[in-house]
Amino acid sequence: MSAAFLKFTDDCGIVRCHGTRNQPQQNGVAERANRTISDHATAMLVQSKLPASFWKLAVSAYMHVWNQLPTVPLPHSTPYT
Repeated sequence: MSAAFLKFTDDCGIVRCHGTRNQPQQNGVAERANRTISDHATAMLVQSKLPASFWKLAVSAYMHVWNQLPTVPLPHSTPYT
């Protein structure tokens, strides 16, 4: 980490947590989100009887829908807006 980056994070009040490399178990929130996206995209492909070659489109469509839904951190808005 450069000194400029460390100063930037300190000035912005960003708390950095370091983990061990190549240990996805230490990044639970991101790993769970990836798993959820994967599961839903797979379900979309199975339900529509499309081949796996449509994987990128299924993920893109799922993410579009997910970003249109309200979330707890944004009570009067959506991630899209």
